[in-house]
Amino acid sequence: MLIWTRCQLVLHSSRRLSLIAALLVTGWTVGCDSTNRAGKPGESQASGGPPFTLAAASSLANLMDDALKTWNAQNSGRGQATYASSSTLARQIEQGAPVDLYVSANQAWMDHLAARGLIDVTSRRNLTHNTLVLIQPRGSPEHTLTVASDRPPPALSGLWSTGDPRHVPVGSYARDALGSLGWWEELRPRLISASDARGALRLVERNEVDWGIVYQTDARMSDAVRVAARLPAETHDPIVYPAALTPSQHPHARAFLDWLSGPEGHELLRANGFPSFPSTALAQP
Repeated sequence: MLIWTRCQLVLHSSRRLSLIAALLVTGWTVGCDSTNRAGKPGESQASGGPPFTLAAASSLANLMDDALKTWNAQNSGRGQATYASSSTLARQIEQGAPVDLYVSANQAWMDHLAARGLIDVTSRRNLTHNTLVLIQPRGSPEHTLTVASDRPPPALSGLWSTGDPRHVPVGSYARDALGSLGWWEELRPRLISASDARGALRLVERNEVDWGIVYQTDARMSDAVRVAARLPAETHDPIVYPAALTPSQHPHARAFLDWLSGPEGHELLRANGFPSFPSTALAQP
């Protein structure tokens, strides 16, 4: 697994795209090292020993960047992060990627690792939850959309995007929601699948598709899209983000998870648009 800092990815556009494509082809995760002001990823820190590695769903990137920045400023134990779809990260952990803490965008991929003995089930807990929204580029004609009909509204006639429903949580939730509404079979042929939730958001932001289904927290952070409708929660499984330590038992990873589950972590969740669970809410399968 390669953890690549954001500052290292600030290249000319064509070179950046070529680099990212090459990394994805080889199965590496393009992520964010939240300690990228102090040495290379994986390098031991002067006062706290080796950093711990957090692997988190892409929809949590802003939240976890903020959390690690705060945590690293307060503690000698340093943390760094990598972001991708929950499925990609889970498969990398299966293949031996050096991850100390995993946060998924659904229970299924956490269950997948638990069944293989790759997480500490006693540490598993629900951190937060989310909502599905239907978004459109901000410059497109505005439409009032309703989700009560058994046919998609005419405004949803073009190409659209969400995460790949076969393995990306946001896409699985979207497929289930559209299936419950009776829209899936009509809309499926026009789906442009993205590799993760943020990828779907970017396609809508760049007007490469006419609309998309993403998490409310992702839509909230973008000035280039607007929320056209919210999908009813009863049309899909609850969108829950479970977290768990891996068998590495990195002490700073455990301390960070406990901190993130406590009052300061809950404040950061709310600041980033996420609701919080009680710190005692475990997520046992």
